[in-house]
Amino acid sequence: MKFNHTTPFNKAAIVLIGSLSLISLSVPFAMADSKTKEIATEAPADADYKKLDVNSDHKISLKEAVKDKALASSFDATDANKDGSISAEEYAGYKAAIQAKLLDSAATTAAAPTSTPPTAAPVN
Repeated sequence: MKFNHTTPFNKAAIVLIGSLSLISLSVPFAMADSKTKEIATEAPADADYKKLDVNSDHKISLKEAVKDKALASSFDATDANKDGSISAEEYAGYKAAIQAKLLDSAATTAAAPTSTPPTAAPVN
């Protein structure tokens, strides 16, 4: 018996099987994406924050902050709501301020001449 691909039924079956295959491939990706969003909303945004938050209460106390000397020295300034602990949002602001300072410093260094330009030798 010869299989004929041109009948309307066969074409519909091929399209249906192809569609189901694509759907079955996309479901795990959609589930992974929703799981990633779930984890992102539950967990602190930064791995450094998570390391500092030893007791996993989603806050960094001054006692926990002493592991990061820069954070400990600016603890009061970073604790924007003055509740005695640094939240993930406050820590993100702290990290953004550090990045901004680094970028500003790099831009200033790049803009400043590092040496005097070479003088042209006289042409004889």
